[in-house]
Amino acid sequence: MLSDTLFQRAKGNGERVKVVGESHSPNNIAVTEGHMICLKNLNRILTVDKHAKTVKVEAGIRLTALNEELFRHGLAMSNLGSI
Repeated sequence: MLSDTLFQRAKGNGERVKVVGESHSPNNIAVTEGHMICLKNLNRILTVDKHAKTVKVEAGIRLTALNEELFRHGLAMSNLGSI
């Protein structure tokens, strides 16, 4: 598997590997001089439970897409943080 090879090589070279969701941030938190694994293609909504008011999503989903899908189900996030 590619990631196994990447991790082994990085470990052997004393390098860092950073995993990021979409690699979009208003600050430099996603910047690395090492290797980056970007999860932006892991962007699906997996389950929606309207009764429990919960959703399960993949780690790379953008908040815009998540909010649009929540709206379609009559749901919303109570707090978006400081994006």
